[in-house]
Amino acid sequence: MRSSRVGRLLLAAALVGALARPSSAFLVQTFDGPNGRVQERWLKPEQIGYTLHKAGPPGLPPESVQQALRECFEVWEEVPTSRAAFVDRGISYTRVPDERDRVNLVYFDSTGTYLQAPPGSGVIALTRIVADDLTGAILDADIVFNAREFRFVLGGAVDARTVYLQDVAVHEIGHLLGLEHTPLDGPATTRPTMYPFYRNDGPGEACTLEADDVAGVSFLYPTADFAAATGTISGQVTRPDGSPIFGGHVVAHDATTGVRISTVSGSEPQAPGTGRYTLHGLPPGKYVLRLSPIAGSITDENFGGIFTGFDTDFAPEYFEDVTEARLATVLEVRAGQALTAIDFVTGESTTGGPQVDFVTVLANTPDTTGPYRVEVRGAQIAAATVHYRSTRAPAVARLPLLAQQPGSYVGALAGQPRGTRIEYRVEVRGPTGQSRVLPSAEGWFAFEIIALSGAPLAFAALRGADAIAVLDTGPLSEIARVQVGDDPIQVVLDQAGHRLFATSMASNEIHAIDTGTFQVVQRFVTPAGPLDLALSPSRDRLYATCPDAGVVFVVDQRTAATGTLPLTTSEVRPYGIAVTEKAVYLTDTNRDRVIVVERSDGTSYAIAVPGLPRTLALNPARTRAYVTSLGSGQVTELDLERGEVAATIQVPASGTFAAAVHPSGSKLYVTAHDDARLIVIDLPSRQVARSLSVGADPRGLAFTPAGDRLFVTSAAANLIAVVDAAADTLLTAVSSGAGPRGIAIDTAPAAQAESGAGGGVTAAPGIASPYPNPFNTVIHFLYSVPALPDGPGLVALEVYNILGQRVRTLGSYTLPAGVYPGDWDGHDDRGNQLLSGVYMIRLRVGGLQAVRRVVLLR
Repeated sequence: MRSSRVGRLLLAAALVGALARPSSAFLVQTFDGPNGRVQERWLKPEQIGYTLHKAGPPGLPPESVQQALRECFEVWEEVPTSRAAFVDRGISYTRVPDERDRVNLVYFDSTGTYLQAPPGSGVIALTRIVADDLTGAILDADIVFNAREFRFVLGGAVDARTVYLQDVAVHEIGHLLGLEHTPLDGPATTRPTMYPFYRNDGPGEACTLEADDVAGVSFLYPTADFAAATGTISGQVTRPDGSPIFGGHVVAHDATTGVRISTVSGSEPQAPGTGRYTLHGLPPGKYVLRLSPIAGSITDENFGGIFTGFDTDFAPEYFEDVTEARLATVLEVRAGQALTAIDFVTGESTTGGPQVDFVTVLANTPDTTGPYRVEVRGAQIAAATVHYRSTRAPAVARLPLLAQQPGSYVGALAGQPRGTRIEYRVEVRGPTGQSRVLPSAEGWFAFEIIALSGAPLAFAALRGADAIAVLDTGPLSEIARVQVGDDPIQVVLDQAGHRLFATSMASNEIHAIDTGTFQVVQRFVTPAGPLDLALSPSRDRLYATCPDAGVVFVVDQRTAATGTLPLTTSEVRPYGIAVTEKAVYLTDTNRDRVIVVERSDGTSYAIAVPGLPRTLALNPARTRAYVTSLGSGQVTELDLERGEVAATIQVPASGTFAAAVHPSGSKLYVTAHDDARLIVIDLPSRQVARSLSVGADPRGLAFTPAGDRLFVTSAAANLIAVVDAAADTLLTAVSSGAGPRGIAIDTAPAAQAESGAGGGVTAAPGIASPYPNPFNTVIHFLYSVPALPDGPGLVALEVYNILGQRVRTLGSYTLPAGVYPGDWDGHDDRGNQLLSGVYMIRLRVGGLQAVRRVVLLR
């Protein structure tokens, strides 16, 4: 559609959406003109006029609306490195949106005539821009709000159909200036205003500008000192065959300041088809770069102009050739500096040297017996060595890592007494002799052998730190931080199995952590975006909802086999989950219902509940479930025996997120994330008993085993509140890492055993850390070889059945003292699969031996 002169019409919409994958980019509205690619911008940015229509949205005084809109334009004017400024052209009583009249009108459409979006589309507002095809000069821009389907407010609570006007207005003014959408997601306090989905985060949370927004408007309309005060990073993104990647998301992140600015490859107007990218407007600092496809809820449908047909068939990685931020090469950007040739070759090393995907980063641990397992994974690795030192042995020692499977090298450090601090680095060498040391520069990984108070331990998912924080609830202090995948979001505890399971939403993984050692002992790859977790009552099944994929991921705890839960109900987007002996219960936010899946035969049915159901909480008897609602102030009580709604409880909140029933079954606690409140409900009367302020954006809930205290994570405040669960009063709040979400509390740890080991050598043979156990395909373990008086001795590693018959020899060789990895695939010496049963792995060194019992399940 074109205006009366040579021009192009662009529509930019703000949508009501669900979760998206975290990433970051500022983009300029760009289209293909007759003479090549053109970026849209105002030729005279110091005097961009706007006109407000007299009629505001229903229910609000027009004068208040007009003042709020003027303040939204001022938000963009206050960027010190941008020349953009606006001229208030006054109020119009008669004008309507018209792309030909050169009047930039702000209009509330109560009939849908000018919005031109079908009912139910979710479009809250759009900006209609006309630009010159040859120069990209913006000629006309009208902002149209959807007053037909949404109720706009200037403050107070918001729900699924109520919108804070200023949040949307600042976003649409960004479009009027020429900015595209950004895929950056995250907490409301750090998410750019140009993110395309409206999240109902609460008044004002989405109308502040972040670094990404500031860099975008400053790039379009720079002040004289903008280029001298900031730096740039540029390069290419290609496949191994040299073909360019279009739409690869290149993110620059300064972990110290939190600044994230990025772009997509192939967006450079001067170099189309080359996969080039340039990051503009980087404040001086130290950055790591991440490349990833634009995927998840945000797709190229959320963009316009040239930003269609993004390449997504490649895996995320960091510069240079690693898959974890803590291993990435740090790039220092100085004011006025341009770093060039920072290239990505997807799936292949840009240097020809070893490419590292993973290196174990050990957490502080109370385990004195060890061993402490170290693993490195990647490609083009011919050898790997760990260099380590400790407060007990300051001299640097070396331990070769052994190849366990293609691309994986494993070894372990011996146990140490409490109070010992261990530092280590990993050196990897490629086939041609090239080497690299991790971490980069002169850093060392480090962990300590710590003492515990004997109080229960709390495990909290820190979404912003990609880690699980371990808190000792006695002194109420963080004692360890376990690194997991990107975006850890929820946790569930298997106390009997001494395992904590954590979903990593952005890296599509579930990590199993040993709660006695704080080591990751197992990983499961899941479908897209794993979210909530639940264990079956018998703990034989682990379930994880994957809303982006529309499935429920299942792990058989006995065999470690994985699969998905069959769903006979169509088009399910599962979020919350609860499991009883008879059924699996899922909240479906798309259809405002709870899906019930019978565990016996897989049949399912739906129960209608209030808008945007999120979390399910079971009472101790597992006869009732309580369902929170993101979009209403209601909590639904389900009778699980009848399969129907038993009651609806009204709460003083705009929406609720998490729920937990007290171990006594007498009270229900729910977090009202938009209202920063914890609401306590007396279950016999179904009445609200208390409402507490617990910090911004409260999310997860967990009781101590005795039920005397409740821990509440506050994601936006980076706090964990501690509540007296008897008096329902706030006791204290503990600072945490960035974005705490799910939380679980274990029973008090067992008494610690002191170890006399040291120096990386064990005093007796041993077999440790078999996993998974029971197993179905392969079991992995570590075995310790002691120092013998006469030097290295003969080591025999064998498997026996329950009758004492040897069925497999795993190894017979001479080894020096140390800790080594081993595995067994469940076959005998002839290659035959053995039957399910109990087997013994025996290690013999000289006249000493150690035996470990394992269970094979077919």
